[in-house]
Amino acid sequence: NGMICASEQSVLVFDSIYDKVKEEFLNRGCYFLNEEEIEKVFELKKNTLVSVNGKLLKVYSQWTKEIKERSRIGDWEGDTVYGALGKGLIATLVDRKTRYLLAGKLANRNSTLTEKVIVKLLKNKPVESLSLDNGSEFANFKRIEEQISAPIYFAEPHKPWQRGTNENTNDILRFFNPKGTNFHEVSDEELEYVVYLINTRPRKCLDWKSPFEVFWGVALA
Repeated sequence: NGMICASEQSVLVFDSIYDKVKEEFLNRGCYFLNEEEIEKVFELKKNTLVSVNGKLLKVYSQWTKEIKERSRIGDWEGDTVYGALGKGLIATLVDRKTRYLLAGKLANRNSTLTEKVIVKLLKNKPVESLSLDNGSEFANFKRIEEQISAPIYFAEPHKPWQRGTNENTNDILRFFNPKGTNFHEVSDEELEYVVYLINTRPRKCLDWKSPFEVFWGVALA
């Protein structure tokens, strides 16, 4: 009779909104999985995440035995520490085995800038893997992988404990640079000194040796 019931009309309206939103996302370069691709994702038993460009990412659950057991130097965890709004941030990398910290200033969350700082920090350091947070500043992860010649893994959303070594070290860094810090006013020398203090602090988990001593294989006087 040409009539549409309320429930059917709601479905039509929902589909229309969905199509509009999907069109907008596609215009922004986002990627939607088809049914076959969705099945492949489920076959992976949630061991991977899908990025906006459709590429499958390595995640925490795919860590190798060496990474999990902290059996070697060179498996890094990374994140950023924020200052006051619009006042810069710090990129931090921590070696899982030795708790050795690397840190560099970032003016903002620009992914190209973050890429350059991470690659610079890891230059001439042993690198077996790097596990990162899900922040947009790490969008250039494929370029970073190529330059450090090591795989990059990502923590699952809202699970910071999957990078617990990095999170704990960031808390120590926060002691020197509390929330609200204007990192634009923190000099490179000041940051280097704070990193030095953290790396030369003896740790119970290292049999009261410092990260510096274990990472570099030398004894501090």
